[in-house]
Amino acid sequence: MIIPQFNSFEIKYSEGQIILANININSAQISLCNIYAPNNLQVQNTFVKDLNQLLLSNSNVSRLIVGGDWNVALHTIDKKGGIPWRTTTYRDYIIAMYEELDLIDILRKKKPKAKLFTYESKLLKMKWRIDYFLIANSMSHLVSHVNIGISIAPDYRGVRLIRKQS
Repeated sequence: MIIPQFNSFEIKYSEGQIILANININSAQISLCNIYAPNNLQVQNTFVKDLNQLLLSNSNVSRLIVGGDWNVALHTIDKKGGIPWRTTTYRDYIIAMYEELDLIDILRKKKPKAKLFTYESKLLKMKWRIDYFLIANSMSHLVSHVNIGISIAPDYRGVRLIRKQS
């Protein structure tokens, strides 16, 4: 029986959180990061800068998966209704971070034109894709499918990655 070894790091904000786990399985290190980004615009830029530094300093960037609730739509296709989509400094920092780390938005790679949303406000008549996985470009061939499905929260949907079978 192989017992994976791991170490982890955690950063907590008043409105957000980052958890990074480095897992060694069969002498291969995989870095998994879960984030819950703050809603507060004042904190978001610091959040993504801290995330970038943590990932650069403490993860295996070539085998990295970062996923969670980012609280921002990256592209115009990721928002429907409400105030029209526009770029923000926080969104631009996320794009710069994933380009620097050679990460990709796997859903956009697999489904470039799909209008899929993870959050819906019926009251405000809008939908957003604010939950997503950024994965190391070198690992993208390992993902056979990514989809958005039901969750226990009535206004949220879950994102699911499916690994290719060996």
